[in-house]
Parts: sequence; C-alpha cells; structure tokens
Amino acid sequence: MRKIVLHCLCLIGLTVFMIISENSLNPNTSLWDTDYEGRFHSKKILPGTVGSYKPSGLFRSSSLLNRKERRSLLSQNLSRKSQEKQLSCDMLLKLSRYVLVDTFGPSLAWNLFRFHNCDREVGQPKIRIRPLKVAQYKLKPFLLRRVLQLLGNMGVLSEAQQSKAFSLLKKQMLETRKIQRKPKVEQSGPCPEPAPHLASWRPGSDTRRAAVVGRGAALRLESSAAFHSLVIRDGGRLVFADRPHGPPITLRARYILIQDGGELHIGSERCPYGSRATISLFGRAAEGAAVEGFGQKFVGVGRGGVLELHGRRPRSWTLLDKTLHPGGLRHGPYSSERRWGSRGLNLRILDAGTARVLAAGRFDTHLLPSEGRRLRDFLALQEPGRVVAAAVGDSAARSLTLEARRLLRDRLGSRHIARLGYRQPWALVGILGGDPVSTVEDQREYRGTGTTGLAVAQRDFQTYDGIRFTVTAFSGWVKGVPHNGFKVEVSKGIILHLADEVTSWLPGDRIVIASTDYSMHQAEEFNLLPCTECKSNQVKIDGSPLYLHIGEVIDGIDMRAEVGLLTRNILIQGEMEDSCYGQNQCQFFSFDTFGGHIKIQRNFSSVHMSGVELKNMGQQILGSYPVHFHLAGDVDERGGYERPAYLDNLAIHHCFSRCVAIHGTHGLLVKDTIGYDTLGHCFFLEDGTEQRNTFYHNLGLLTRSGTILPSDRNEAMCLAIRSHVYGNYVPVPSTDCMAVSTFWIANPNNNLIENAAAGAQDVGIWYIFHRVPTGQSEGQYPEGQAEHTPLGVFSNNRVHSNFKAGLFIGKGVKTTRASAEDPREYLTVDNARFRPHQDADPEKPRVPAVIDGLIAFKNNDHGAWARGGDIIFRNSGFSDNGIGLTLASDGTFPTDDGSSLEVSRSIFVGESSNLGSRGGQNSYWGRGANGEYRTLPRNKTFPIRGFQIYDGPVRMAKCTFKKFTPTADRYSSAIGFFMKNSWQISPQNNVSQILMERSVGLKVFFGRSGQWFGNNNNDGDKMSIFHDLDGSVTGYQNTFVGRADNHLLRHPGCLTVPRWNGMICTGKFAQERKSLGEIHSLGSTFASTKSCEQTFLRVLQSESSCLCSHLLVSGSRPSLLAIPKPHPATFPAHFPQASLRQRALGSATCCSAHAASLFLPAKISGISLKS
Repeated sequence: MRKIVLHCLCLIGLTVFMIISENSLNPNTSLWDTDYEGRFHSKKILPGTVGSYKPSGLFRSSSLLNRKERRSLLSQNLSRKSQEKQLSCDMLLKLSRYVLVDTFGPSLAWNLFRFHNCDREVGQPKIRIRPLKVAQYKLKPFLLRRVLQLLGNMGVLSEAQQSKAFSLLKKQMLETRKIQRKPKVEQSGPCPEPAPHLASWRPGSDTRRAAVVGRGAALRLESSAAFHSLVIRDGGRLVFADRPHGPPITLRARYILIQDGGELHIGSERCPYGSRATISLFGRAAEGAAVEGFGQKFVGVGRGGVLELHGRRPRSWTLLDKTLHPGGLRHGPYSSERRWGSRGLNLRILDAGTARVLAAGRFDTHLLPSEGRRLRDFLALQEPGRVVAAAVGDSAARSLTLEARRLLRDRLGSRHIARLGYRQPWALVGILGGDPVSTVEDQREYRGTGTTGLAVAQRDFQTYDGIRFTVTAFSGWVKGVPHNGFKVEVSKGIILHLADEVTSWLPGDRIVIASTDYSMHQAEEFNLLPCTECKSNQVKIDGSPLYLHIGEVIDGIDMRAEVGLLTRNILIQGEMEDSCYGQNQCQFFSFDTFGGHIKIQRNFSSVHMSGVELKNMGQQILGSYPVHFHLAGDVDERGGYERPAYLDNLAIHHCFSRCVAIHGTHGLLVKDTIGYDTLGHCFFLEDGTEQRNTFYHNLGLLTRSGTILPSDRNEAMCLAIRSHVYGNYVPVPSTDCMAVSTFWIANPNNNLIENAAAGAQDVGIWYIFHRVPTGQSEGQYPEGQAEHTPLGVFSNNRVHSNFKAGLFIGKGVKTTRASAEDPREYLTVDNARFRPHQDADPEKPRVPAVIDGLIAFKNNDHGAWARGGDIIFRNSGFSDNGIGLTLASDGTFPTDDGSSLEVSRSIFVGESSNLGSRGGQNSYWGRGANGEYRTLPRNKTFPIRGFQIYDGPVRMAKCTFKKFTPTADRYSSAIGFFMKNSWQISPQNNVSQILMERSVGLKVFFGRSGQWFGNNNNDGDKMSIFHDLDGSVTGYQNTFVGRADNHLLRHPGCLTVPRWNGMICTGKFAQERKSLGEIHSLGSTFASTKSCEQTFLRVLQSESSCLCSHLLVSGSRPSLLAIPKPHPATFPAHFPQASLRQRALGSATCCSAHAASLFLPAKISGISLKS
C-alpha cells in the first residue's frame, strides 16, 4: 500500500515530506507537509536548516504551467488507477489543499489546513467556502466529491449550496461514463505561433514624439524605439516581438502610461519571453511637467490597464552549500611584497593540500656566509612534499656558498642557482624533494640601468577539496629599487557550491552573495564565468571574495549565505546622471537618486510581472518606488480578479527608494523577489490597512537609510530634516528615527513564509502598529484595531546581519501632526503594543501569534524582540546575536490581563564557530571564549545574553543553550535580564525542560555594577526573578532564582551562586494588583502583628506614575506593612535598613491615588492571589 501511495503522490505532482538523510530534507518539502515539532526532536538541527532551501512545488517552479494545464495534468494522473478510488487521508488532504490553492489562493488554504491533519482533530477557524465554486474545478468528479466530503466534515462548507454542489457532481459523473473522450492534439513546440492580427511596428527613435497606441491598434514592436512618451489606451495593444536570435529590443521614453483598456505585453505566463528586452526611462528631476497621479519617469497602470511582463524564470536565489573563504581559500589568499630590507634569499613554505603558508624565512646570503648553514637547517625542518617559493631580494649571491647552491639544486630542482650573480633577479616555485621537472623558475640579467623587469615563477596546485590555486614568486629591479614578493590565490575562477540546481544561471549573469557576519556591507557581487566542469549546483565566479561567507549548518543553526541572481532578460531601468544634482537630497547622497518607477492604481484590469529585473528605480520622493501598488484595494478574487495580481521572480537592485511598496492594497502575492542595495524600507506596507498580502521566499539585503519617512532616516538625516516638526524641536534619532527595515509590516494580518532579511541598517523584519490608519487610508478602521488583529502566517523566515534586530514586534508610528503638545513629526516611531484577539476585538478570546521556524544570527543587538501579549516563538534558532531573544510583555499587570509570551523548542548559541572576518564596516574584533579572534556584536565588552527577561510573565520550555562562556572582556550568559530596568518583574516567569550543554560557562547572570549595567540598582534590576519549574537550570526542582542581594526574597534556605550574582530559593510566591485603599484596609488587619520576619517597602517613582511595591518572603507569620496616610508607617523594630525606612516614609505620600503591586507568600488567609 505504501508503494501505491507514494506512486500516486508522484503522479499528482504534489510534494511529500521525506527524510533523505540524517542531515538533509527533501528539497521539495511541501509547506503543509512539514511536521515541525517532530522534526525538531528527531534531528539535531532546526527545521528547514539543512538540504535545499526550496519551497513547495505549488508555489515555485522553473517552468510554471498555467491553470488549465495544471488541472488537466492533475486529472489525468489521478485517473490512471481509476479502480483505486479510495484515497488515503493524507492523499485527500494534499489534493484538497491543491484545489483550494488554485481556487481560492494560498492564504485561505494555509489558514484552513494548518489547523487540520490526519492525526488529530483541532478546532477549525471560522472559514466558509462556497461548494459550487469547488465543484466547478476542472477535475475528475469523483475526486471533487471526496474533496467536498472532507470539507463538509471539517464544517467549512456553506450549507446553502451543499446539496446543489453534490447534485452537480453526480450529474457530471453519470455524463462522464457515457462520453468517450477524444485524445487531445498537443501543439508542437513550447509556444503558440505569434498572434496573426498583430501588425509589425518599427517606429524609430524620436524623443520629441508623444506616441499613442489607441483604439483598434494591435502592434508588435519589432525593433528598438524611443519616444518622449508612450500612452496605450482605448483597447490598444503593444506586444514586444520575441526573436531569441535577433537583436535585443530597447524602448526608451520619459514615461509609459497604460489605461482605459490599453495593454502592454512582453511574453506571457505560458510562453515566457526568450529574447532580451529593455524599458529605459529617462529624464532629470524638474525637467518637464509631471503627469497627475503618476509623476515623472514612470511606467503607470491606470484604470482598465493591462501590464503583463513575463521573462525567463531562473532560480531567483538559493543558499551557499559550501563555505566560501576570503580569496576562495580556507586560509585566505596570501600576498607579500617587499622592496628594501629583504636582501638575500626569501622563502615561503606552503601546504599543497590546503594552500596555507606554513613558514617564512629570509637568509642574507649576500653579506653572511653562515646564512647558508641556517638555510640548510631551515629546509631540513620542512616535510618533503611541501611547496617552496623562493625569490631574491636586492642581492643574494656574494656569500652564497657552493654548498648552499647545491642544496637548492638537489632539494628544489633549481637549474639556475649555480650561476646566480650579483643583484640578479631570480624566482622559483617547486616541491621540496620533488621531481625537478615540476620546478618552475625564472631569472633576469642585472644591468646598470637599475631596471631589469621581473623574474616570475608561477605554478598551479590543487587542494584536497579540489580548489585550484596558483603560487607566484617574483624578483626584480624597477628604477633602481629592488622588488620581491609572493602570492597565493585561486586560479581560473572560484567555483561556488550551491544548495539547489542552478542551470538556469548563465555566463555573464551577475549574482550577489549575502553577508553572514554582523555587517551587511560584507555582501559581495560577482559575474558568472563559463564553467564546463561545473555540476548542476555549481557556478564559477570572477574576482576574489574579500569576506567569509558561511555555507554550513553550525551548531544546529543554518547560517548558509543567500546567493541571489540579479540578472533577468527583461530589464526596466532608469537612466541616471553621473552624480547627484539639484534638489535630490545631495547633502546625503553623492549619486543621482532620481530613478524610474512603476505605479499601479486602483481598478487596473490585469497586472502580473515575472522574470523582470529593475535597476536604478525609485526616487527620494513620496510615492515613487520601483514597484508601487497604490490604493489598489483587493487585487485577488475578493476584488473580482479571476487571476490575482502577483510579482514573481523579480530582481530589484541598486534602487533609490524601497523595493515593493504595497499601499492600500490587499491580497497581493510577492514571491521569489530580490531586493538588494536599496534606500528606505524595502518590502513596505504603508498606511496600516494593508492585509492578506503574502511574501513568499523573498530575499532582501543591504537595505540602507533613506529620507522619505522619519523611520527611513539615519542619525544625520534625522537631525537635519526638520521641516515637519513643530517649532524648534530637535528629533531624537534613536527613538524618533533609525528604524529602516527590509520588511516593514504595518498590519499583522499578512503572511511571511520562507523569506530572508539578510542585512538592514536597522531591522530585518519589523511588525509596526498604526493605532489608526494613516495617510490616504485615514478612517478605514477604528482606533486600536491593528494592535488587536491576529498575526498571519509566519513560518521559516531568516534574519541576519542586521544592526539593531533581526525581528522586531512592537512600537508604532505617531498618527497625529506635529503640534505644541507633541512637536514630533507625523509618522515618527512611537509606542504601541501587540495584543491579538479574535476578530481584532479585545472582548473576544486572545489568538496567539505564532513565530514558527525563525532563524536569527549575527544581528548586532537583538536576534528578536517582541512586546505584547500571547506571542509564541517555537522551532527557532538564535546564534551570535548581542541578545538572542527578549520577550517583553504588556507589563507585569498588562492591559490585556492574562496575556503572556513563550519560547519553546528552540536553540540559543552564544559564540559559534562562525568567526566572521574583519572589514566591511564590522566595528569590533577581539578574542572569543577559546582565545580565537572573531567579530563581536555591539562592543567587545558587551554582555551577551541568549534569552533576556524584561518583565513578564514569560515562559521558556524545551530549549537548548550552547557556547555561552564569559571572557576577560565580557560576560556571556544563557539567561539574563534587561539592563538598567526600572520596571517590575513577574514571579510567574518560568522555565522548564532546559538543556544547558557543557559549553555553557554561565547559565544565569544578574549583572554587576559597572559598564553597561550602571549601578545595577534600579527596581527591575533588584526584582529580577524566574521560576525553575523542573530544576533543569538550577538542579533544584520548583525553585525561584533571584538576585543575591534581594533581601525580600532571601531566607535561610536559599543557596547563593556567586558567579550568577544570584541565589536559588524555595518557596511559593504570587503577585496581586491592589488599589492603595485596599492596601490600607489590609494593613489595618495586620498592623498589630509585630513578628514579620522580613518586610520592605519601596516606592517606584517615574515621570508618568508612582507605584508602591511591597514584597514579602515566606515566613511563619507573614504580615503586611500598613501606610495609613497621612500617618507614618510603623516598621518592625528589627527592620535592617533605617535609611531605606526614611526614604520610604518620605515618598509614601505620592502613592495615594495609584495602584500597587504585591509580591506575597502564596497562602495568606483572606486574600485571593494569582500565582
């Protein structure tokens, strides 16, 4: 039966989850077939971190079939074994998913089937599907009947149409038995013949001409052309001719406008364009009039417009599958050149198997005869078979003895050393003790002119792992100055080993390799070379890499560098000036930023772009972006589009304002798209209303600061741009600005699946919350709705090489204009907290926001930060971040009462074996825990933490920690706390089932006074606490871990851990919120009790509020200190710190109208506590 099931799965073309080796996953794993939790526990690594980084075949394909062909293929394959109509549950689920994806789109299918599998029943979401629409799907009727039965059992079918749908299918099944279908006649060739009604068009070049393709015109552009402008309207149609062996076609214009039924086609979904086509937009800023609603230098799609651009669809990006070292060699390239000061014989000894230079020596055989003996001893220490490179510096002959000359002849195979003369240049590369025939040497005659030219010896070798490299030695005189030196470098190009097949990448194409270090500026570009020896997953690059690019899974974290293809055969570009000019923010940019842009407006007829390259696009002007869907509304079935709009396999690079801007638009699919070296937020949701958009398998890297919004700006821009602040307000860059992100997600109801944010000036993925809609979307939802909206799908995303954080969940934007009350600029970064609830209604149940499969490494500050309620991280990996993960709740007494945060089944690594490399704006370089030199986050003294607790309540379960070891320069702990914390911390914070590997040198750290921690004496610092439920951290079950000097927690049974600056205590503690009046009432009950063992009163004073915190520890007779205002409190006679008593009395009056927090023993008669 298993063979039958697997055979059927292959026939229907759906992907199956299979483990093909211990450390490798099937590259065609389906999005829905992955059992993340099972994989996490059955493997040593994270889900999706090994093997090919490919998404499901339902979403990615190198040769996409159209809908009709997919249906036909599916139907034919499933009917081959018509007698096997009883489908297995797994097969039926996969078939149902396929049908729903094609019928209703991936978002609905994902949201439905992530709740349902064959192993267990889970409460279904409130989704209703129209059965008649499913019944009309072109598939065998008996299969559709099974699909409808499954959906009916799941309770998601609209009841009104069920009977009609089943009747329709029954009728179709009866008709199918009567009709014998004729075999289809397949068309010859991959593409149909060109449409015969298209008229050939060769308009020539005239940049003053305003061309119009209007009613009744259907034209095939046969050659390059240039216009002032091109308008396609009133049913006019322009198609680029596809002549793969003809010259490329370039269309130049100041703008192209498509509207009112006009159509522009380059290729099609079924027949991607095979030639090379370029649309080139020209013009300077302020040169000519702007077109209303579109601006200047654009391709615009208005009402009724059709834009269909379909180039070849090569693999957009993949992962490096073998580490690429600087220079292409494991130990890096080697280069040494000397002039004066190197007289005599200079030698280098190399290992031929690794290309590593093992030893170096200089022997002054010109001046000292004894140097010959030292040369002999030096060579005697080297193993036979080593590579030897030799070069004369200045002169080496006068005292070079006969014995030494014979030694070099016999051991190195030199033919010229016996006759080496005064100041004669000589160079040699050979094998110590090897065949003299393999030795390469060269010499030049010395002449009195002082210039001899260089004697160059050069020979190729191959390392153990197949990398070809060249060793070069040279010697000579140039204008009376001696030169000598050595080089070790990769020869004949460097071959990259990639995770996926890349035969669609061609010689001459350009690629980018992402940084795998703290600096995004270590991303590097290369051209591809012809490579006959390359396998299907290999390419050869020109040039030599400057930095280390990881191609491995390290310590369970997939740190492989993304490798993206920047070249497509359809190119849309802006024509640029050589430098910045005019009013183009030249105080910040030395280059021209007035590029082209594509703008799509509401009520377009059809927009689909695939296999397109966009270069020099975007402008530092609001609304002018490389691709911009502007207030387009619903662009999927919900908006009446039978073929929902999408952007697929785009390469957007070297652009000047964002990558893809989605503004007031919903249901857009953006997949396999690269955004590289751009200004401002890259993948950008604008007003906070944008929902149901899906970002699938996109790559963004080298996201730089821009000027348009405060959140786009860096420090200098933030301080300089003040035209929209009130009065003389000076912005605070760290809080008002400095938030530029690769993915700027302004509404949580969007899907992010298998994306990579591989380097931004600030943040990789930022979920930001608009308390009310902003911009042109004002008034479209009530205040606070976005903060309560449930999170869409977040699965298997990667964030690394970002300066502030990989993932940030929290904060909002200022939604009011600058005023005297708040002088900050509109849309400045502001405060907000994420509290997801069903239907975005805070009165309904909470809906946990699940962050599944996040990989975060080499982010300078945070791997991830999340603030709010009911946010769950699982199956994630954090490595080499300043702080791996911080969970900050909605406050110890949250607005969303009862909410919490959690991380489970995840890995935390302090300092991995990804040592990084200097340069590329990496700021810090120092010693690691094992004495190795490595790049460091933030600062060489910055205290590294894996999991950081801020307030709570937070939970951590089933997590593993590795390689957190302090050094002489810095602390490094697995669990730490927010530094300089003035906020209270919940005793409900708890951990369980934690694995601390032996490489963890410091499990917990509460900080110490000094750099970074300040005086370490804020309220939150002193109240730091968590509950070790099972003893997996402390070794003692059901204990609390607090700071060592917390006398409120300490009792005689506590165990002090000096290295943690902490202690482990037994007991039960709880927390309750009380008004001050309730505290006074309780106080009168206990006022007469004088036997309290430990009592402490502190007053928290801040700019915004005053809170009283009372903490007591377990004792035989607990009591509460009363503060009957305005009378002074009565302290127990043995209270240990009189100064604190006076401080408390002096501050108590501020708390008369505020709430107070109580940390009390869990059992106090008459008081109901939440534990």
